[in-house]
Amino acid sequence: MNVSPREALAGLRLLAFVARADDRFDDEERRVLRLAIEGIDPKLLPEGTRPESLIEETIDLGVELEILAKSPRKAEMYRAAYSLACSDGESAEGERAALARAREALGIGADVDAQLDRLFSPAQAKEPRKTGFERIDDVGLRAAAVRKRTLECSALAAVLGAFPVPGLAVATDLAVVALQLSLVRDVAAMWGRDVQPERARALLAGLGVGTGARIAVANLAKLLPGWGSAVGAVAAFASTFAVGGVLQSHYERASVSRTLGPALPEARDVADAFAAEQDRAHADYASYEAAVAEASVRSKPTLQALESDLARGRITRSELESRVAAL
Repeated sequence: MNVSPREALAGLRLLAFVARADDRFDDEERRVLRLAIEGIDPKLLPEGTRPESLIEETIDLGVELEILAKSPRKAEMYRAAYSLACSDGESAEGERAALARAREALGIGADVDAQLDRLFSPAQAKEPRKTGFERIDDVGLRAAAVRKRTLECSALAAVLGAFPVPGLAVATDLAVVALQLSLVRDVAAMWGRDVQPERARALLAGLGVGTGARIAVANLAKLLPGWGSAVGAVAAFASTFAVGGVLQSHYERASVSRTLGPALPEARDVADAFAAEQDRAHADYASYEAAVAEASVRSKPTLQALESDLARGRITRSELESRVAAL
């Protein structure tokens, strides 16, 4: 069941309120949240609403919570806000206070909080698996291998992005981030570069992917009328495909100029290229649907089993991410 445009707007305002509640809403956080919110088609929101204005406007949280309390998807709204505040395993006092207020107003049960606590516990976010790829010196073979790996990860990300499973959508988006993290390290390895996980995470965050804001907005967007699984799949595919594309271009430029350059580019230096790659992947998605369908047939039963195990506490988040990256 989708939410109404008014409920969606209340959900976005809840996210903005939580993001600003820690008194550390700096330029970088504002930029990342803006990138995330602007990914939503304005036509899906009430007429005259500009997504970017939500970042700065004065928000009466009590009014918005009153609207959300009547929504049948209020638990999903709360999960989105929780992921924004706690995606890095910790939250500031202001964010915790805002979440507590939302939890009480929305009548969120202890079981929902316990599941989220398990999912976002610092112990869950262990170092990702090592890349299984090695340096490839042949130019043609390397380019083909990078493209193949990029398409594999993008297709699987699309399958994950189409999983609007109540209570588990946050987990699938975390798995998309883990997949993109693996892709960064795999492409770098094919070029003979060793990239540390924290450096790869910093690049993804700088590009506006892999952040609590992006995960939160993506989850809320899945509830919007007209959004649904299909759009979630395209968004996950396009952002992952763009990650592989900008990395390949970065290393190719360094190779042509015969400079070793940094192991990874600075996000600000490739932001425009990333946006262009993402737009192209969106536009060309239809040509990749066969690959996505194949990935779905191959991986969906496994993904469903993994999500079920995660919900029941049989596996940890790090185990889910590791198994997804290995598919």
